[in-house]
Amino acid sequence: MSYQVEAGNSIAYELLLSFLLYKRRANLKYLYKGIGWISDVQKRLTAEFETELAEFEDLAFSNVACLLIENCPQNQQVGSFLSWLEGLTAAEMYELLAPHLREVDSQILLDLEKQRNQFVYFLSQWNEQYFQYEKVENTLKKAIHLFNKQKGQMPSTQVVEHFARGLQIEIEDMKHVIMIPSIHFSPLHTFSIFREKIFVWFPLKTEPSSIDELMSIGKCLSDRKRLEILQFLSIQKRTFTEVLKQIGGAKGNIHHHLMTLRAAGLVRVHLTGDSQFCLSTRKEFALELQEKLHSVIYPT
Repeated sequence: MSYQVEAGNSIAYELLLSFLLYKRRANLKYLYKGIGWISDVQKRLTAEFETELAEFEDLAFSNVACLLIENCPQNQQVGSFLSWLEGLTAAEMYELLAPHLREVDSQILLDLEKQRNQFVYFLSQWNEQYFQYEKVENTLKKAIHLFNKQKGQMPSTQVVEHFARGLQIEIEDMKHVIMIPSIHFSPLHTFSIFREKIFVWFPLKTEPSSIDELMSIGKCLSDRKRLEILQFLSIQKRTFTEVLKQIGGAKGNIHHHLMTLRAAGLVRVHLTGDSQFCLSTRKEFALELQEKLHSVIYPT
């Protein structure tokens, strides 16, 4: 695969991701933030806004907002991005979104102004009541600087693999990959796929020590089912259905094992289509495990 890789250098990407994570609450048990993050956030939100958030279900516009962040000429600050977005006409938003949307997402182009107004309101309140107090801007800037420094030293596929901790993009005709550092979704990666373009939020190692990471890996390796999964996936990449058939057990249990392995950096995701993926073992983790163990036993 041959595609161009660049950094998404706007803090608005993290604002968007944190908002969607709170709304969807998916995979929290595998993230550094953890399930307790929800109650921590709720303590900061007003009762009125919490009620509005609970009733707000239409996230279609939020799903494509990364395209607008990318095209905003003043996207370095949350306020300037939201002001720019609020000033766009429906025709201008259509021109920015339509060329990149897949057919399945085309309904988003209906009633853009109403969707935009709701989006701006909720993200403004989210920023005012929660996100601005997280003080993540400097951390994200340092991550982007490191990414830009290293991306020229390896092929684009290796850049994605390295920073996303196990991601191979194998979608035909994919031309652009926007790599975005993320705190809220660490240690996992997540992505949004469009025509010829994909946005990838990659994890930052901001919280766990080498001991914490060793404990996470040790937890994975102490379970027989997970070892069987790693062995099965080490031969060649497999679909979830193939893993389920080979390993056996309940679908939910296999999903849990795979997510635990992914969070520890032991399993790689291969994106092969819009909603299609395969999995394989990240054999590199054996060397990484040795290095982490060395740093604990021989601290500097």
